[in-house]
Amino acid sequence: MNNAGIASFDIPKLMQGTREVLWHAWVLDFFRMIDEVNRMAPETTAILMQAVDRRRVSYGGQTMDMPFGPVYATANYFDAGNFEMTRPFLDRFGISVTAEGLNPQDLELILMPPTELDRSSYAIDHAGREQSFAEIHSMAVSKEALAILKHLASGLSSCQRAGSSWSDKHKSRFGSQRPACDKDSCSFIPARVACSQINEQGITSRGLLALRDYSRALAWFLGKEMVDAEIMRIAFALTMSHRLSPTRIAMNGGESATEATIGRSLFARQTFDFPFHLWDMGAQAYAAQENIYVGLNQLYKDVADGTKTPDALQAQSQTLITQVDAMEDPAKWDILKSLHQLRQLIRANQG
Repeated sequence: MNNAGIASFDIPKLMQGTREVLWHAWVLDFFRMIDEVNRMAPETTAILMQAVDRRRVSYGGQTMDMPFGPVYATANYFDAGNFEMTRPFLDRFGISVTAEGLNPQDLELILMPPTELDRSSYAIDHAGREQSFAEIHSMAVSKEALAILKHLASGLSSCQRAGSSWSDKHKSRFGSQRPACDKDSCSFIPARVACSQINEQGITSRGLLALRDYSRALAWFLGKEMVDAEIMRIAFALTMSHRLSPTRIAMNGGESATEATIGRSLFARQTFDFPFHLWDMGAQAYAAQENIYVGLNQLYKDVADGTKTPDALQAQSQTLITQVDAMEDPAKWDILKSLHQLRQLIRANQG
């Protein structure tokens, strides 16, 4: 797919001096497919970023907002004819699914005559689609699922070596260069903390939005009353497998990147095993610190309730700060930021 695949000029009119853009079917159709997307050069995928993200394309100085509809892309495993897709381009896709090769024991799927499906039984009209969307968007997220996600997201984006104060402990402080992450350069044990596991700065905003939408859709499809922790775990794997890549420490399961080898890799292939591993790390870390989150939520309630004196609230927050500061988890920096904001609010109410 390139600019020529999106649109072209009306040649007869162009010969008469009029530039009229003819948008191709790919732009106008409801479903859009990009086949073997990893065989496209980076400059071509850059053209498609707006199309995937905002359903908007440009050609010959004109812009077209495409009709509502999904964009699908296929990609084979990496070989000599492929290009490495950029992280920003991959981030535009909400979800990824890995399809293994056909098991020879299932050859009848391609050798036998296909069974005709009654497609009318799967049809859904506009009103039905809108109702489905409304029901999906109204799905609530359980407190447990939200708490695990918050803890994991904080842990993935924080770094003990970033900045000089607790308010600067974020991977973005390093720019594109990752910090050295091993047992000799960090006070945490790398194999036990989420921040050492990924090559990226953390979960992107688009990633979080995709996780919100697909977790709700999955819960709705399965007839759940809300998005529970298991549904969120599955949706996390589906939405993050193409967004987050394992470090050598993660692949080795050790404490130093220099000890890792591809032959010993836990995640040599990009499968759902890695995002499941991340989620389970976050769930275990949250469980170990659950009492702190209970105390933080109680402090929020007490501040909003307004029945406790400012001095009592300050003492309550200081106790939490002491507990958080002792955490052996990079997520503590974001918790400290929340506590700092609460203390500012308490002081403001004091006046």
